[in-house]
Amino acid sequence: MVFPGGHGIFYLMPATDGGRLLNCGVYMFPPAGTPYDPSAAHPPGAAPELAARVKDVARRHFPARRAQVVESCADSAIAVQPMLDPPLPRCAASGVVLAGDAGAPTRPHTASGAVKAIEDARCLERALRATPSPREALSRYDAERREEANRLTALGRRIGRAQVEETPDWQTTGPAGRAAWTRATLSGTAHYLYRDPGDDTT
Repeated sequence: MVFPGGHGIFYLMPATDGGRLLNCGVYMFPPAGTPYDPSAAHPPGAAPELAARVKDVARRHFPARRAQVVESCADSAIAVQPMLDPPLPRCAASGVVLAGDAGAPTRPHTASGAVKAIEDARCLERALRATPSPREALSRYDAERREEANRLTALGRRIGRAQVEETPDWQTTGPAGRAAWTRATLSGTAHYLYRDPGDDTT
């Protein structure tokens, strides 16, 4: 669900009792003047002003049933997580390897964590097989995966900017306009999920 200045998602996740929970995420900027530390996560219940803002956005922009779900959440159940996505200076050093989500602090918009973890594991396997030196293997891994990690982080920033910071007028943007918006947002990426058919760029 999209709205001016952000978007929301709903998805199911397993519960500890064997059932399922419905989780909701709302991506947006906090209102100006809100007491908020953008460099730190706020656990459930720690940011009541932002919880109220989330409920207000849901009430004004979400379909009625989805808005009711958000409004029924206790403030103590609403957490705030800033989007922090600095580029990585390296993916391996001093015997430590960053892989999967840890190897690319990208925004969740790229939906790439599982595949990236597999690609990182395959790269590390190839590097370890290619040389008996663990130090050299990690150097090879870093050289190959750091560029991809930072490219993925840049993709997440572009998507986040388009879906939160610079949202179009959704009410007047028709199918052709949305398609053009998507292409403009994703242009320049080699991420496998977002290649146009027939695009052989790497």
